[in-house]
Formats: sequence, C-alpha cells, structure tokens
Amino acid sequence: EGRRQECPFQPKISETSRRIIEAKRQGLQRSFSEGAIGLNTLGPVEARLYADAQLMEQKRLLRQQSAGELAQVSVDEGSKRICESSVYFQGAQQDFLTRQQTFEAARQRRREIRARHAEDKCSFQPSIASKSRQLVAGNLDFLQSTPRATTERLAVKDLGRRCQRREQLLE
Repeated sequence: EGRRQECPFQPKISETSRRIIEAKRQGLQRSFSEGAIGLNTLGPVEARLYADAQLMEQKRLLRQQSAGELAQVSVDEGSKRICESSVYFQGAQQDFLTRQQTFEAARQRRREIRARHAEDKCSFQPSIASKSRQLVAGNLDFLQSTPRATTERLAVKDLGRRCQRREQLLE
C-alpha cells in the first residue's frame, strides 16, 4: 500500500476500451448460448491458451500421421525397386545429406574425367585412301579448282542438276 502512494501514475482503462470489451463479451456469450463456440472461449486467458495449444498439437499430430501415410502411398513399385537395388539408398547412403555428398563427389569425378579428355591430344589422324586420291586426280572438275569455283559448282550447278532430277522423277 505504501508503494502505491509513492507512484503517482495509476493506470485506468478508458471508457472506449471498456465498451469494446463489453461488446466482445456479449458477442461471445451470445455465440456460446447458440452453441457456436465452446466453454473454453469464455474462460480465463490461461484456459483458452492451453486449449488452443492442445488443439494445435492434435492438428500437428494428424498432419504428421497423414504425411506419413501419404509418403507411403505415393511411392510406386518401380521406385521401391530402385531404392532397394541402388547402392545410393543402402546403408550409410540412406541419409539424404550423405546421398547428396555422394552425388556431388560423382559429379566432380565426371568433371575431372571430361577435363582430362579435353586436354588429351587427339591420336586420330585421318588420311585419304590412295584410291580416293586417284579419283580426285583424274577428275577435271577438281583440278586447279579455286575456292570460288568450288562454291559455284556446289551451290549453283549441283543445285540446278538436283532440281532437274527431282522434276523428272515427279513426272
């Protein structure tokens, strides 16, 4: 009592706040009488919070159970067979993070192999057969042919000849 006299500030609820609270209480009592809400809504705050926490816990448990059932239902026979036979899903590899690390190591290994192949010198050295050389040497079209003449022959003359043959075949 002595401390209260020492503190000049005495908090009070304003009339507007009091009317808002009264209106809410009347609305809750009306809903309760109609059966729309439960008794725990009208009780003390602790009881309401505890009831809400219990309800949320029940919902969480139901979600976990339904998620577990869905996970079991969604795996088809082919996927089960793959999981059972693949080395990535056996033993220590069953853990997701361990599997991810294994996959990353395999990707790194493939990158290294590709890099080594790219750095290697190509041992394949193509050569033209002697018969092909003889055919080219005997063909007058290829003798002393310039790049421009070769382009002219391939782009114009051969194209014209192909078009004529196509027309003959269609007739």
